[in-house]
Amino acid sequence: MTPTRDRLLQLLVVLGQKLGREMAQGLLIDLRLTHQEISEALALTRIAVTRLMARLEEEGFIERALNTLF
Repeated sequence: MTPTRDRLLQLLVVLGQKLGREMAQGLLIDLRLTHQEISEALALTRIAVTRLMARLEEEGFIERALNTLF
């Protein structure tokens, strides 16, 4: 794991703990955040966040569907 990946995962965990709802597919984070907003919160580039989110989805850590994150 990389420090940037760890920071993104930590943010998603915190969001899940505070705002998450249990659904059949997993924990739903019902909050609209753009990659730009996430990048600003983590002091990363938007491109880095986009690539990390894609990688986390490929690895099965997250699932995205129609602007929804599980």
